[in-house]
Amino acid sequence: MNKKLIRLTESDLHKIVKESVNKVLTELDWRTYANAAKKSREQDRYGYGGNNDRIRAFDRAAEKALNTQYGGRHSVNTDDEHLQRFHSYSDNPFSTEYDAAWRPLDGYEEEWSPYADTVLNKPGSKEISDFVKGNNKYTKGKGWQ
Repeated sequence: MNKKLIRLTESDLHKIVKESVNKVLTELDWRTYANAAKKSREQDRYGYGGNNDRIRAFDRAAEKALNTQYGGRHSVNTDDEHLQRFHSYSDNPFSTEYDAAWRPLDGYEEEWSPYADTVLNKPGSKEISDFVKGNNKYTKGKGWQ
């Protein structure tokens, strides 16, 4: 195997690193964490070694990313064997009103169709609704579109 020697200036190296970091940062958002939690739950159900601590960690990461991106308070719950639930609350920490959405896990699509509350006035609710209904797709190298 022949190795090729590539010469880079320091500024070229900085540019490559910056582009790579920006690419990774755009791919990691709340949808990525929510998808990871969903896949971990499905693996757990099928006996592939999913882990409840891992699932909860992905749920908490999705919540933190939602709160950072949209403000307000959000809850992501993948503890159920059939569904992944999303709740969006207003900025008021004492509010019990929320927008709700869920998406079924593999094998439960007929029993539980994707659902999003029709109010959709809480922070991030429209984006969560689009995600639950499958209107967002992951594109490798570009993140969620």
